[in-house]
Amino acid sequence: MENQSKNSQGFAIASLIIGILAFLLCFIPCINISAFIFGPAAIIFGVVAISKTNTPSSPKSMGIAGICLGGVAIFMAILMYSLIATNSDKIKDKVENYFDWAKEYDDDFQEEFNDAESLDNLEKALDDLEGVADEVNKDINDAVKDVHSDVKEALDDAKKDIKKAKEKKDENIE
Repeated sequence: MENQSKNSQGFAIASLIIGILAFLLCFIPCINISAFIFGPAAIIFGVVAISKTNTPSSPKSMGIAGICLGGVAIFMAILMYSLIATNSDKIKDKVENYFDWAKEYDDDFQEEFNDAESLDNLEKALDDLEGVADEVNKDINDAVKDVHSDVKEALDDAKKDIKKAKEKKDENIE
């Protein structure tokens, strides 16, 4: 009996640790695909841990926490990939515009550099480049703010859906 309790506790600890790992990794781009591996593993270990606890006094909280973290990690990874997919055209257009701008600026810079008669002209060109770099930085920050607001809106919608599901579940219980 004690061996079974230690075994279920081991599964619960494994579920919690893997769930935490999946949750932390789900926010890192390109690495968040690991949430699709660690998330289900945390859920499976948590379910096994809960099913092996056969006494009411056995703690199930680590297994439940592992299941929750694994599920949230999977949900967040799906959310991030869907946001990237829906905004891919916007991102692609911005990148193409910057490459076009860079090519035009390089052509203009080469033309002006070849025509420059003094170091004053070169210094002016560098000052212009600094101003343009500030504009590019502002455009990038604006794009990041747009994506951030999209993510926040999606999270708010998800919270509302979860709240509605809880209310519906509570109504069904009564």
